[in-house]
Amino acid sequence: MLSVGRADRGEASQGFGAYSSGHVQAYNHSAADFTRFFGSLPLVEPGVSDARLWHPDPELTGPLAPRAGQSLVGVARAC
Repeated sequence: MLSVGRADRGEASQGFGAYSSGHVQAYNHSAADFTRFFGSLPLVEPGVSDARLWHPDPELTGPLAPRAGQSLVGVARAC
Protein backbone atom coordinates (compact mmCIF):
# COMPACT_ATOMS: atom_id res chain seq x y z
CA MET A 1 0.00 0.00 0.00
CA LEU A 2 1.35 3.37 -0.99
CA SER A 3 -0.05 6.85 -0.68
CA VAL A 4 1.15 10.30 -1.66
CA GLY A 5 -0.13 13.86 -1.46
CA ARG A 6 -0.29 15.88 -4.64
CA ALA A 7 -1.78 19.06 -6.08
CA ASP A 8 -2.23 20.69 -9.47
CA ARG A 9 -2.74 24.36 -8.71
CA GLY A 10 -0.15 27.13 -8.48
CA GLU A 11 -0.05 26.91 -4.71
CA ALA A 12 1.35 23.38 -5.06
CA SER A 13 4.74 24.55 -6.31
CA GLN A 14 5.06 26.99 -3.45
CA GLY A 15 3.94 24.44 -0.87
CA PHE A 16 6.15 21.62 -2.10
CA GLY A 17 9.06 24.05 -2.48
CA ALA A 18 8.67 25.33 1.10
CA TYR A 19 8.51 21.78 2.46
CA SER A 20 11.58 20.79 0.44
CA SER A 21 13.67 23.69 1.72
CA GLY A 22 14.67 21.65 4.78
CA HIS A 23 16.38 18.27 4.99
CA VAL A 24 13.61 16.31 3.29
CA GLN A 25 12.75 16.60 -0.41
CA ALA A 26 9.05 16.57 -1.36
CA TYR A 27 7.84 15.65 -4.83
CA ASN A 28 4.54 16.41 -6.52
CA HIS A 29 4.10 13.16 -8.47
CA SER A 30 1.43 12.82 -11.12
CA ALA A 31 -0.97 9.87 -10.91
CA ALA A 32 0.95 8.23 -13.79
CA ASP A 33 4.30 8.64 -11.98
CA PHE A 34 2.81 7.29 -8.77
CA THR A 35 1.37 4.25 -10.56
CA ARG A 36 4.86 3.35 -11.82
CA PHE A 37 6.02 2.90 -8.20
CA PHE A 38 4.12 -0.40 -8.18
CA GLY A 39 6.16 -1.76 -11.08
CA SER A 40 4.79 -5.08 -12.33
CA LEU A 41 2.77 -5.82 -9.16
CA PRO A 42 -0.95 -6.24 -9.90
CA LEU A 43 -3.05 -3.41 -8.47
CA VAL A 44 -6.13 -4.17 -6.37
CA GLU A 45 -9.28 -2.61 -7.84
CA PRO A 46 -9.96 0.28 -8.25
CA GLY A 47 -6.24 0.79 -8.83
CA VAL A 48 -4.67 4.17 -8.09
CA SER A 49 -7.25 6.79 -7.15
CA ASP A 50 -8.05 9.67 -4.84
CA ALA A 51 -8.05 8.17 -1.34
CA ARG A 52 -11.56 9.52 -0.78
CA LEU A 53 -12.81 7.38 -3.66
CA TRP A 54 -10.95 4.13 -2.91
CA HIS A 55 -13.77 1.84 -1.73
CA PRO A 56 -15.86 4.57 -0.08
CA ASP A 57 -18.52 3.59 2.44
CA PRO A 58 -21.82 4.66 0.85
CA GLU A 59 -23.35 5.28 4.28
CA LEU A 60 -20.59 7.68 5.29
CA THR A 61 -19.73 9.29 1.97
CA GLY A 62 -21.66 12.33 0.94
CA PRO A 63 -20.84 14.78 -1.83
CA LEU A 64 -17.10 15.43 -1.95
CA ALA A 65 -16.05 19.03 -1.56
CA PRO A 66 -13.64 20.32 -4.20
CA ARG A 67 -10.09 20.80 -3.00
CA ALA A 68 -6.76 21.96 -4.43
CA GLY A 69 -4.97 18.67 -3.84
CA GLN A 70 -5.57 15.03 -3.25
CA SER A 71 -4.11 12.01 -1.59
CA LEU A 72 -3.46 9.29 -4.11
CA VAL A 73 -3.58 5.72 -2.87
CA GLY A 74 -2.98 2.33 -4.40
CA VAL A 75 -2.74 -1.25 -3.16
CA ALA A 76 -0.92 -4.04 -4.99
CA ARG A 77 -0.54 -7.76 -4.39
CA ALA A 78 2.89 -9.31 -4.14
CA CYS A 79 2.79 -12.56 -6.07
